[in-house]
Amino acid sequence: MNERLPPPMLSVGPFGILAYVPKSVTLQQMDTPTFRMELPLGPSPDFSQYQLSSISGFAATTFSVVLPCASMGRLYRFQSSGSSIAIGCRKPDRLKFLSKGRYVEMSELSVPDYYRLYRDRDNMKKYFVLPAVYRIGFHAKEREENGRRTFLPGISAQAIIDPSTVLRSSVLFQVMLLPDLPLYIRQELEEKLRSFTEEPIVEYPGQQDMNYAVTIQEFKDISISKQGVAFYLTIPVTMERAILLRDSVSRTGAHGSIRFEFADGMFFESAVVLELSNMTGPWSTGPFEVTMATEEITLINKIKQPIQVKSIWCKYSQSGVSEVPAEFLLDPEHTPSQTIPMPATVIAAYPVYTLKDVSDNDPLIVSNYYLPELSTKIEFLDLIDHPTHQVEQIDISLRIQGNEAVFQVPLNGNPLAGTYTLGFPFSGFFQNPTVEIKISITLANSQLQSTQWITWSLPEKGTVVSLTWELFQQHVAPLPTPVP
Repeated sequence: MNERLPPPMLSVGPFGILAYVPKSVTLQQMDTPTFRMELPLGPSPDFSQYQLSSISGFAATTFSVVLPCASMGRLYRFQSSGSSIAIGCRKPDRLKFLSKGRYVEMSELSVPDYYRLYRDRDNMKKYFVLPAVYRIGFHAKEREENGRRTFLPGISAQAIIDPSTVLRSSVLFQVMLLPDLPLYIRQELEEKLRSFTEEPIVEYPGQQDMNYAVTIQEFKDISISKQGVAFYLTIPVTMERAILLRDSVSRTGAHGSIRFEFADGMFFESAVVLELSNMTGPWSTGPFEVTMATEEITLINKIKQPIQVKSIWCKYSQSGVSEVPAEFLLDPEHTPSQTIPMPATVIAAYPVYTLKDVSDNDPLIVSNYYLPELSTKIEFLDLIDHPTHQVEQIDISLRIQGNEAVFQVPLNGNPLAGTYTLGFPFSGFFQNPTVEIKISITLANSQLQSTQWITWSLPEKGTVVSLTWELFQQHVAPLPTPVP
């Protein structure tokens, strides 16, 4: 409820009593503090000259009562046109909209495990789908790894390091949420709607103009934005809690909710589950690449988990749909693709599938698939006086301490500056967040001089490296002695 409104008040006490008093006693006499009255007692008392009077004005104890709307919402009600509606936590200044919301639910078409369906009162062609669950989604962008191209997972982690105090150092988790609505579920819904509307317009929360907020258990200060049907979360955590969140999404999942509210006061809520072993998307394709050919289709697994295909939902050129039995496993290591014969009249195919959980024995296997790195940005700024020291070119090499892979940092501008995003193994970052830097300088006489590998502890020195002549001279490797 609106915190500006006073809380409900409850008064407890005797507001009045009934008493026998003589008929000759007046109300003024009873109001006198010294008033006393003796009742006739004995074996046969006579009350013929007494009357029953109501005496009020007793003091009552008054105190505030807090009734949580989240758990006792039925006690908060709105009276309108002779009806009483439970309003729960709805804001009082929105009660005027309760009598007619923008949408009316079509419960007969809702599939509770996946969505609830609503129809627009003003435009009967428009439908609003409320997903039951939002999950981490796969991006449609691909990356190549070990000879395979796979969809990018919509989760990453970046370390923000402040060497002035360990308490300010943090990790930002970036998460893309998608409705857990596989393509075959959405296509099946649209087929149902065509029996009501010839050309139904189906919209999802991310495509609506509304207020939205997200909560994740045990995590605060979460920011949220939207693009299309997707919502993007930024979850800031301390260094210590980063491991906790990584382990949560790898094992049982982190749980929460996302709340949507329209301008008319109507609101909805969906669950949020952050679980690496059960992600969803990409929105336009699902976890497959589907190739149609004459009388056959080919499915290719584009993620790192096995996909269990149960059947294929087929759409035909002469209209109509059907579910074709087809049960097989697309294992990314052994059988990543499968070709299935289909009638030539099939114009679209949508696999019915589930993702196989690979974390039965080791929950961190799935995090190694989808959240193997903790990245951090390292910035380089050239503070060397080039004319004075006759510097023609500067090159920077970078590597993680203990790792042989070497990266070249591009430098641009005047003065030169560059940024490189380095991915540490997730657990390795907390054990030894140290990089090594090599500075190579080409002088005006074409002589090339390089430093030895310079150890740079990120918690101690930070993520901004100032390239100075003093730093270069301190670590420059001795030139080889000419052979006589």
